[in-house]
Amino acid sequence: MGAWNVLNILKSLRDEGLMDEYNALLERFNISTEHFIKTKYPYLSEFPFDTTGYESTYFFRKYRERKDLVEEVVKVLLATLHHQPIWWWYGCDIKSLGVYTTPMNSRCLLDAYEDNPSDHLLLRIGYAGILAPWSQVYPTGEACTGPNWSPDGSSGSYFNPAWSNEFGVGLYADLHALKAYVIEDPDFGLIGYGCTVSKRNNLYIITPAKGIDSGIFIAPSKINIEVLRAHISETNVTENGEKISLDVSKSINSIGTIILKVNGLKAGRYIISTDGGFSKEISCPLGSLEIEIPAAEKETRINISASNQI
Repeated sequence: MGAWNVLNILKSLRDEGLMDEYNALLERFNISTEHFIKTKYPYLSEFPFDTTGYESTYFFRKYRERKDLVEEVVKVLLATLHHQPIWWWYGCDIKSLGVYTTPMNSRCLLDAYEDNPSDHLLLRIGYAGILAPWSQVYPTGEACTGPNWSPDGSSGSYFNPAWSNEFGVGLYADLHALKAYVIEDPDFGLIGYGCTVSKRNNLYIITPAKGIDSGIFIAPSKINIEVLRAHISETNVTENGEKISLDVSKSINSIGTIILKVNGLKAGRYIISTDGGFSKEISCPLGSLEIEIPAAEKETRINISASNQI
């Protein structure tokens, strides 16, 4: 469990210059990867009904760029997660305890969708599974992973009491996966998952929902936008991705900067500026950028535009 985050930890260790720790973790990670690549059925657990190995299998195999084996995991996940259109089961692992695996496995489907944005089933099932755990978080802040969630609101069952158990493991993965998705649905046209979206001429106008307002994936152009230490109130993006504007606010008052990440841009040079006077031109040969930007006290308008310079 948690293989999705090992890659983030490795990157952070390398970026912070902690190379001894980076190399030690990478060595262990590579040993684990070999198991998930070579084992014919790596989904086993101590319980016959358990799905804790699915998420690790997906991300270990993706790390090794084994597309064939990644596609196998996606098929297993789609066979495991419920497709019935009833809200308390849709996108869920159905079992009597340990439902924290639902968001962990659902984030695999969302990751696969971002690589294959024409496969809308991945988004439908994956997004339902990401939202599902919140039906088990009570107004008091307590969370229950003991029973199946169901419409009767039961806090436990005869065999399984209402305990939180590993629920936090699932919620941590869930919070990192939640984002808004803008798609051109074959049946319903332009719609948003976790956001409202409209289109004027060639401009997408996106307003993410509260609590899901730190990331946006625009499927038609495969552009991924993420802010750290901030919230997005509105984003405007041209169809070709050459002009992007974001209205963002700090998540806490004590910070002075926010971090902006954008993937899926056309390769080239881009100018990043704010309404507070900040401006910087950077090269994005791989279509990705990451930049730290000064944050205003209330709201900051960030503009990204393709530069004419080569």
